[in-house]
Amino acid sequence: MIGAELSTSLDLSGADMSTFNADILIGYRHKLIQTLGVSFGMHKSLGTRDSFIPIQLVFRSGLIPRQQLFFLHLSAGYSFNTISSSPMFGDLAASVGCGVNLVQKPGFQSKIVLAFGFRHFTEKHQALASVNKPNVGFAQIAFGISM
Repeated sequence: MIGAELSTSLDLSGADMSTFNADILIGYRHKLIQTLGVSFGMHKSLGTRDSFIPIQLVFRSGLIPRQQLFFLHLSAGYSFNTISSSPMFGDLAASVGCGVNLVQKPGFQSKIVLAFGFRHFTEKHQALASVNKPNVGFAQIAFGISM
């Protein structure tokens, strides 16, 4: 399975880190597992020149073998970050949410995912990038297709 998603992450923490996102997913699909794979993305900040490049494991499942309208979404991984004029550094990123399958045909799917995501910043990286919070939370909405 290969797929692409366009999304936005709206900063709920007041750290001015809302982003527009583009991700590529490569993975495995089976009856119970809608997606088990890896995503690579480019997330660009809406208000600043910050950029985030996450590499995450993605798991999506309707939790029963037959095709379903709704599914569970989980992802976790590492994000390479460039914030303000700081050098590139990396920290943890994850999200949990649910999705709705819009089209499910053999060889093609489209979906919408609603999730809560977060990025964790270590103390060293908080000082480096002038981020005053260890965790920044996001409301995320994504539209994706896969083949």
